[in-house]
Amino acid sequence: MGDNEKTPGLLVQAGSFENADEGGILSTSLKPASVKTFDEVKSSNEFKAFWALYPRRVAKAKAVMAYRKALGKVSPAVIYEGLERFAASVHSLDSLYIKHASTWLDRECWEDEISMPRVTLPVDTSEQNLAKWEAFEAERAKIPRVAL
Repeated sequence: MGDNEKTPGLLVQAGSFENADEGGILSTSLKPASVKTFDEVKSSNEFKAFWALYPRRVAKAKAVMAYRKALGKVSPAVIYEGLERFAASVHSLDSLYIKHASTWLDRECWEDEISMPRVTLPVDTSEQNLAKWEAFEAERAKIPRVAL
């Protein structure tokens, strides 16, 4: 079947594809009108913002392709919100342990539930700090308790 021939039985809704004929029959060489080309995605402000924030910037061409594919599933805003959470959770990791952007996008990681690593603070056991703690506890003991 040539590029100009129609695929019988492939009907589309009006306005959803470019160059569908009046009967809604789609040519086999066409793609959805909303799909951006590789170059359009790569030069878009949304991808530039994504790439600037991503914590491990390697394999950009694969990232562009994965971003383009992800745009068929969710909006750039959803991807960016997920990326903000992800970037905050891995900021202290060695880049060796951070997924490539294409992997993060292909696996739809913008939907991941991020668990932040626990931070343990050093405990001040000096006598001055212990005295402050005892004073605090003494004041707290004076507060009347209310049963619920």
